[in-house]
Amino acid sequence: MSYKVVMLRHAEREFDRLPEQVRARVAPALRDLVDTPRPQGVKSLKGRLRGLLRIRVGEWRVAYQVDDEQQTVCIVEIAHRSEVYERAERRQPLS
Repeated sequence: MSYKVVMLRHAEREFDRLPEQVRARVAPALRDLVDTPRPQGVKSLKGRLRGLLRIRVGEWRVAYQVDDEQQTVCIVEIAHRSEVYERAERRQPLS
C-alpha cells in the first residue's frame, strides 16, 4: 500500500534551502515514507505537537502527519533538531 507524500509550501522551500549534503540524505528518507509512513525509529510527538510524527536524519528532523484514510503523508517541517519543534508548532495543519 503506497502513500502519497505531500509537502507544505514552506517545507518545500526549507528542503530547497538545505545544504546539498543534507538534502542528499533527507530526500531518500522522504521517498521511503511512500512505502513505510511509520519507519523504524519514528517518534510520535507530544503536547501541542500531538498528531505529528518525526524521523531523524542525522542532526535534522522531518515532522509530518499521516492520514491513513486518504493514504497521504504531509510533511510539515524539515529543520535542524534545535529548531524543528518550535517551527512545527507554528505550522501544524489542522486535523
